Order: sequence, then structure tokens, then C-alpha cells
Amino acid sequence: MTTDNQQPQDKSRACVVSYNRFGSRAQLKGNSIDRQVYEAQDTMTQTDVQHPQYKSQVQVFAYVRSAAQSQTAIERQLRTIRAWCKNEGYMLHKSDELVDDGVSGNSGANAEAGKLSILKQKLAAGEIAPGSMLIVESFDRISRQEPQEAMAFLLSLISAGLILVTLSDGRLWGARTMDISTFIMSVHAAHLKRSESLMRSARARMACARRATLSLQA
Repeated sequence: MTTDNQQPQDKSRACVVSYNRFGSRAQLKGNSIDRQVYEAQDTMTQTDVQHPQYKSQVQVFAYVRSAAQSQTAIERQLRTIRAWCKNEGYMLHKSDELVDDGVSGNSGANAEAGKLSILKQKLAAGEIAPGSMLIVESFDRISRQEPQEAMAFLLSLISAGLILVTLSDGRLWGARTMDISTFIMSVHAAHLKRSESLMRSARARMACARRATLSLQA
């Protein structure tokens, strides 16, 4: 079998050609998910990440959250994640779909008492293999805390060996491939969503109070 050692690789090229333990030849082009997965691995030297056998070995978690107990929002997120997994060839088991319905991400409660806390406990106990994936719609599903707190928590997940996939921007975040400037901008975008959410809530409360005042004056 031909190995990576016999075929030098340069991950900086536009196309990576890999001969691997599955005996097939792969071309990982551009910024595809397969290319990003390949670059994020720190334990694989002869792995064709496009091969179904490799993808079947990767444990995949989905995390979905809605603060407003909205089954519609939960189902929308799950459909998007399931479709991504099917399209990319990864297996997502229902038992690995972590759902926090009616749990806020503003205070970090989802990481302390929600389903996300289960993932934290498994990571701490070493029950999740490095290179496993956590797929979310966007960073703000995981945390809507202040940027410093959100970054600290997200980096703790990545440092523990998880590969985060954010579907909103098609990015994959791993310890070896972290572009810190892009990461900061993405977390900042999640923070802006939090600010917008708080502003909408404040406006709704003001409108409700105004209607109540007008009703009393009528």
C-alpha cells in the first residue's frame, strides 16, 4: 500500500493529494469541508478524509438551542444539520442530537445546566475522542455571552479536541487550524446577535407598556 510518507504533502497548496490507509487517492481541493477536516487532524498521517470508512468512524454531535421554546426553530436547526451530515457523508445518531429548548445562551446557563453541559462532562471524562465533531448552526447557538466569556468557552471545547462546525458560514474550527482573527470576528458577530435580541426584547416590553397606558387612558 502506498503511504503518505511515500507521497509528500503540502497543506498550503490549493489541492492536497493523499495516499492513505484505505488505499485510495484523494484530492482535497480549496476550502472544502474535507480539506478543512484533513488540516484539522493532528493524529492522522495516512487518512483520506473523503473515504466513507473514515467518516463512519468520526463521532458527530449536533447542538441546537432556542430560548423561546420554539419547536419550529429546533426542527429547522436539526433539519439543516442532518442535511449537512448526509451531504458530507457523516453519520449523526439521534442519541447525539443535543437539544436545549427554552434555554437561554445569554447567561451561559445552557453550558452549566443544559444539554451542552453533558458534552462538557464527557469531554472532561475523556469519553469523547479527539477529532470528534460538534455541529451547530452558528456560534450564537452555543453562547451569546460577552465576547470574552464566549471565546473562553468555545476555545475550551476546541482545546479539548472537538472540531466545531458552524453551518452559517461553512467553517470548521480545530486546534491546529484556528485563524484567531476570523474566530474573533465570528464570536463578535454572535455577540451582535445577542445585542439585537436584547434590543428587540426591550422594544417589545416598551410597546406593551405603551399599549397598557393607552388602554388605561381610553
